[in-house]
Parts: sequence; structure tokens; C-alpha cells
Amino acid sequence: MGSNFALLNYSDDAIMRGFLGEALRYNIKVMMQPAPNWIKYGQLGQLRAWIRRYQHDPALWGWYLADEPDFGHIPPRRLLAAYRAIRAIDDHPVGVVFASGSCQFGRDGIDPAYAPAFDVLMFDDYQAFVPVSPVDAMKPLKGDFANCAASARRLHKRGFMLVLQAFGKGQISPGDNVSFRDPNLLETEYAYRAARASGAMGVLWYHDNYADAAVRAEVRKAMAQR
Repeated sequence: MGSNFALLNYSDDAIMRGFLGEALRYNIKVMMQPAPNWIKYGQLGQLRAWIRRYQHDPALWGWYLADEPDFGHIPPRRLLAAYRAIRAIDDHPVGVVFASGSCQFGRDGIDPAYAPAFDVLMFDDYQAFVPVSPVDAMKPLKGDFANCAASARRLHKRGFMLVLQAFGKGQISPGDNVSFRDPNLLETEYAYRAARASGAMGVLWYHDNYADAAVRAEVRKAMAQR
């Protein structure tokens, strides 16, 4: 089993066009992210122009509207305005990734005011912290994934995607002031199998400069498990 879906963060046109070209070559569909500040500051003219530039690209699957707005950096009204601006000119799915409330909306969860601003619910579930043991790290995953499925149904969304952890190396989580650690192979396989069993329409792995070759190798092993 290989990858057939990717998320492309905002960059300059040459980089994005190059990525889309390679994605098409390998039959990979792409979810593209517009510039975050266009959403944050309501710069809808720039957003619409950018959407029109890429909306007919054959590798395009949809739009990645915002990363973890539930932590307060983008208010619901801004997200909804951006969503409506896109939907007025394009019908590709719009996704937003959240990371709080165990993927539940309402009291002690994600603000329901965000709910009308996306078509696909996405959720970051990064379980490998210091000093949380692998066994304890795996315990909440199935519950979180089930919550995502229930939230997507209740909110009448097109489906949900799960974003799993492929990084560590002591990176600090800003909101919690805790350190991430590398997930081991057992955690990686368990998270991937649980995500697939949950009915998610897609599974993504997030990594950055804290992801080394060993972690990426574990992700490849997990993805080979059917």
C-alpha cells in the first residue's frame, strides 16, 4: 500500500505547480492550503483569486482552509466568511483540521460556531508525549476516532480525515507545554489500523524537521499493514 493523498501547504506558485505536476504523475490527489493570513484577516479577494488559479488543476482534491483554529488564532466568523467565498466559486471539498475536545463539538469541546465552515472534518491526534507510556498513549485513540465519526455524521459533513503523529524529538506543544517524543512502531501501527477501522475517508501523517528517517520508516511499515 502506498500514498494516494497529500496536503500541500501554501507556498509560491512555482513550488505549488511543481508539486501538483508530480502528484498527477503518481496519481496522488492533493488538498491545497491558501495563505493563512487571507483567512485570518479576511482578505477574501486574494483568496478568491488564488482559488481560481488552481481550481481546474487535475491533481486537486480540495482545499485545506485552516490548521487548528480551535486554539483561537482564527475566529469562527473569519473561517465562515472564507468558506462562503470559496463555495461561491468552486465546489471542491473544504477541510479544516481541529485538535481539541477529543473531536467533539459543544461544551468542553470545539466551538460549534466553526461547524458551518467546512465540508470535511479533520482532526490531529498526537499521542506520543513525554513521559506518557506507549500503552497509555494508545488508550484514547479509538475513542477520539469514534467521536470524529459521530461528529461528522451529526454535522452532516462529507466525512472525516485523521492526522496521525510522525514527529517527536522533544518538540514542545505550545498549548500544553509538554514535549513530544517519537512514536514507536507499535504506536504507529495501532494508530493507523484504528484510524482505518474508524471509517475515516483519509489518513494523513504529520511530520516536520523533527521527523527522522527512523520515524518515516515506521510510517511506511504501518502503511504496509492491510
